[in-house]
Amino acid sequence: MLPISEVGWTRDVDPHLARTWGPPPGSPVPELPDDYVFDYDAPQDQDRFGVGDLLPHTLYVSEKVEGSVYLLNPYIVTSGGEWEAWHFDSSYALGATRFRSFWHLMEDAFRRDPY
Repeated sequence: MLPISEVGWTRDVDPHLARTWGPPPGSPVPELPDDYVFDYDAPQDQDRFGVGDLLPHTLYVSEKVEGSVYLLNPYIVTSGGEWEAWHFDSSYALGATRFRSFWHLMEDAFRRDPY
């Protein structure tokens, strides 16, 4: 995880990532489609949740390790006030796996690598 002083918007912290995977700089934040999928256990479809469109607008909260980084999406907020969390990895076909919250993202991370 990054120290709080280094946390920032992906477009500022890692402009290369934002340019490579995101829309052209200055593009507006897209509106979420009516059929946005909130079922985090179902197979995820990048075209339905717009990793590329939202990527520059996410909060970059971890160091990038081998193309993998943790991001928070401020455009999806749970009823408890938590932002949707992403595990972005350039080797993933979809680019990112979405999680209901940072807690759920960390549970998955520790399940994959308990050390």
